[in-house]
Amino acid sequence: MNYHKVEGTRYEYICLNVYHQALSVKQYEHKGGDPWLEFLKAERWRYPLVQRVNLLQDGLSAHWTDEIREWARRSNVTLVPTATNASWMNPVECHAGDIEKLALAATDYRSWDDVGRAFQDAVCYRNSERKARHKTFRDTQRRRDGRRKHRQPLWKRH
Repeated sequence: MNYHKVEGTRYEYICLNVYHQALSVKQYEHKGGDPWLEFLKAERWRYPLVQRVNLLQDGLSAHWTDEIREWARRSNVTLVPTATNASWMNPVECHAGDIEKLALAATDYRSWDDVGRAFQDAVCYRNSERKARHKTFRDTQRRRDGRRKHRQPLWKRH
């Protein structure tokens, strides 16, 4: 059943900082090259310009615009693509479902600001909980017996 989305839709962009073992999230009204570039700039700002940053991202065409490639060249950033139809290779995908469940389970938010805050709170909780247990985000991708955990891509979970 489809319903009328009075307030429209929103998109949550999630980033996994492997070095600091922390997730970050930001909500955007639109998806595409411009919001993605804004998100990348915010993530890049966390490091000195002389430090090389590797950004792993999927093959969505909005992530590979000329403007984004030029910004990456100027900003000492290497854009690293994941293989086509291989979202399981993207480490963020393993955590997106958990963050979504933490933020949205059994809720009835009245505004997009409330949803954005819920995602921020879920990420803060997840980061602090993993830090307290001395867990790395890499641990999530493997079962206790060492085999890789298979997760459905985020867009197939709905």
